[in-house]
Amino acid sequence: MEPLFDANAPLTTYEQASLTLQQTSVNAALDGNEIALWIGIGQAAASRDQHTATMRALEASIERTARP
Repeated sequence: MEPLFDANAPLTTYEQASLTLQQTSVNAALDGNEIALWIGIGQAAASRDQHTATMRALEASIERTARP
């Protein structure tokens, strides 16, 4: 099965910001801040949801523009 994305492609600004927030939250959680841990978990879930929605939109666009 072919991968869904190119792991070598540069990150978008959104992806960079999301990863920075997640890393900051994880670091804070390791320092004992439980609230930051849950924020990081929520951000990670939201970014997986964003990726899924983007992929579905891309698939729909390809289907609409494909030749019969």
